[in-house]
Amino acid sequence: MKSNKLDGNLFLLLPERKKLIAQNDDISPNNFNAKIVAKLPEDGLYTIMANTFEPGEKGDYQLMVSLN
Repeated sequence: MKSNKLDGNLFLLLPERKKLIAQNDDISPNNFNAKIVAKLPEDGLYTIMANTFEPGEKGDYQLMVSLN
């Protein structure tokens, strides 16, 4: 998640089980970019949830996914 205005928080959830696989660990107040690196344990459609650390934050952000 890239943003110049929002301090983002990302969560990666397993397809059917709705189990949390990973979340970003960036809590630096000076870096608004959030990143998750994870090895997916199974095939399927995963869910990425994006949120802000502080309630009421507003602004633009960009989500990107890369598969290796």
